Amino acid sequence: MKFNNIILIIFTVLSIACSSDTGSDSGDSNNTGNNTGGNNNNNNGGNNSGGNSSSGETTDPNDFSSSTSPGNTTYYISFSSGNDSNDGKSEDKPFKNLGKINSITYKAGDKIMFKSGDTWRGYFKLLGSGDDSNKIEISNYGTGTKPKIDGNGYQASIFLENVENINIDGLQLTNQASHKLSNGETKLMNGSERSGEDERYGLLVLRYGDGRNISNISIKNLIISDIYPTPSDNSKKHQGYGIRFESYNNSQINYYDNIEIDNVEISLTGHYGIHIVNRMSPANEDFYHRNIKITNSKFTNTGGSGIVLARCKDVLVENSHFNGTGASTDSRMWNRGSGMWTYTCNDTTIQNNIFENAYGPQDSFGAHIDWGCKRVVIQYNLSKNNFGGFGEILGQNEMCGYRYNISIGDGTRTGQHKGLIFWVSDFAGTNRRKASKNNFYYNNTVFVPSINSVNNSPMDHLGILFREMSEETFVYNNLLYISDQAKVTFEIRNESEYNKFKNNLYYGTVDINSAYDFKHDSSEIFNTDPLLNNPGGSSPNDYKLKSGSPAIKAGIVINGSSNVKNFIQNNGGKDFFGNNVSETEKPNIGAYNGN
Repeated sequence: MKFNNIILIIFTVLSIACSSDTGSDSGDSNNTGNNTGGNNNNNNGGNNSGGNSSSGETTDPNDFSSSTSPGNTTYYISFSSGNDSNDGKSEDKPFKNLGKINSITYKAGDKIMFKSGDTWRGYFKLLGSGDDSNKIEISNYGTGTKPKIDGNGYQASIFLENVENINIDGLQLTNQASHKLSNGETKLMNGSERSGEDERYGLLVLRYGDGRNISNISIKNLIISDIYPTPSDNSKKHQGYGIRFESYNNSQINYYDNIEIDNVEISLTGHYGIHIVNRMSPANEDFYHRNIKITNSKFTNTGGSGIVLARCKDVLVENSHFNGTGASTDSRMWNRGSGMWTYTCNDTTIQNNIFENAYGPQDSFGAHIDWGCKRVVIQYNLSKNNFGGFGEILGQNEMCGYRYNISIGDGTRTGQHKGLIFWVSDFAGTNRRKASKNNFYYNNTVFVPSINSVNNSPMDHLGILFREMSEETFVYNNLLYISDQAKVTFEIRNESEYNKFKNNLYYGTVDINSAYDFKHDSSEIFNTDPLLNNPGGSSPNDYKLKSGSPAIKAGIVINGSSNVKNFIQNNGGKDFFGNNVSETEKPNIGAYNGN
C-alpha cells in the first residue's frame, strides 16, 4: 500500500480529540488539535531543489550521485566554506549543500557535523540508522552560534523517517517560507509526498508500516522558532510544530521506545512546541510510545501548548519552563493552550516545572490531564497567572492528580469558561461522557489575589467544579489563601459520597452553589490566617509557613501503600521544597512541610 493511501485511510477513521469541556451542560469540541496526520498534495514524489539556484544552493539529493557510507565516519558541511567536490571528511574540506548530505546513506557510528555560524535553506532527510551501541550523530563543529537549517517551506527542516538510534545535538531550526518554488511547483522532500503547505515542522520524526518499532532518538540543545505553514485554507495557518514524533500502523504493535529530549528552546510556533502521538485505531496500551524524557527545556510564546503527549507511557517531564503558551503575538497562532497536557497516557510524571501565562478561551491551565489517562501525577510545580486555572482533570482518568504544587494568581478567565482552581470533568471526547475515578488534589498551596490582573475587577469568579459523572476524588490538605474581594465558589455536581474533602484550609470567602448537595467536612479549617511568609509574592519561598501557623501538622496522613504509583495511599515522601513527608506523622496543610 502506498504511503499516501495509508494516510488517507487513517485520516478518514481517526481523529485525536482533546479537551473542550465547558463546565456548563452544553460542552463542545472546538479544540481538536487538528491531529489529522500528514498532508499529501499528490505531487508525485519530492525530487525538487529549493534554495537559491543562482548561488548554487540545493537541497535535492538527485543533484548528486548517491553513495553509502562505510560507517564510523565523520562528515563536515559548511555553506560558507564548503565544496561538494570535497570528500567532506575533514574541517578543511567540508561539503557545502544539504543536497549532498541528503544523497548519502549513513551507517552506525557516522557523524554529520554542521559548521557553527552557517545557515542552510532546505531540508535534511537522514538516510540510515545507527546501532544501539553506536548511534548516528548529527551535531556541529567550530565556534559561534549554532548552525541553522531554515526549512524554507519544505514540511520539515530535519526529517527522520523510519530510522533509529540517532542523536541530534546543537542546531537551530526555523521554517516559515512559502511551500512553493519560484516556478509554482510545491516543494517536496525527496521520496515523500508530504508538503509544507498545511503542516510545518522544525523536526519531524515519522514511523509507519506494520510491526516496526523505533528506538533511541535523542534530541539535545536545539533552538527552534518561527514554524508556520503557508496554506491556502486560512483555518490551517496555525499548524506549525517545533518537534513531532508521529506513528502510523495497520493494527500491529509498533511504537517509539526511548525518546530523550533535553535542553531545547522552542518559541513562536503556530501550534504545539513538542507533539508525540501514535495514530492507531482503536487506542491500545500495547502500542503506546514509551520511555520518554523531556527535561531542562523552555517553551516560550507558542501558539498552542508547549508539550502534548498522546498515547504514551512511562514519561518524565521535569525542570522545564513554559511561558506564554496559547500566545497571540502572531496572527498565525492557535491562541489556546495549557502549558502541557496528556491524552490517553499512562505512568507519567510532570514535576519541578514552571508553568506561567498560559492563555486561551478554553483549557489554558498550567498543565492539565486530558481524558483517558492512568497514573499521571503533576507534582512540585510552580503555576502562575494561567488564564484557565490551576488543576484540570477530564473524563475517563484513573489515579491521576496534583500534589505539592504552588499556584499563584491562576484562573483569571471570566465568562462561560470561567477560571477554576480544581476541576474534575466527565468529558471524554465529543458527545462522550465517562467518569473519572480515584483522582486527587492534595497538599497544594493556592493563592488567589484580590484583583483580576486581566480586567482589574475583583477576583470573585473562581470556582471548584466537579462534573456530574465524576467518581471518587480525594481532596486533602490543600491551603487556599483567598484575598480580600476575591471569592471561590464550590460547584460540586456529582454524588456527595464520591468526594473526600478533608483537612483543607480556606482563608477568605468561600461559597457553595446551593443547587447541588455539597457540605464541607468537619476537619476543614475556615477563616484562619495560615501565616504564609509573603502572600502575593512571586517566589515559592513566599508560600512557606511562618512559625505558629495553624496549618503546621494539621493535615491528614496519606499512607497505606508501598506502591509509589498508588498516589492516594502513598504520599511520595517529600514536599515542594524537598522536606520529608512522613507516613505516620501528620503533615502540614499545603505544599510546605517544613517546621
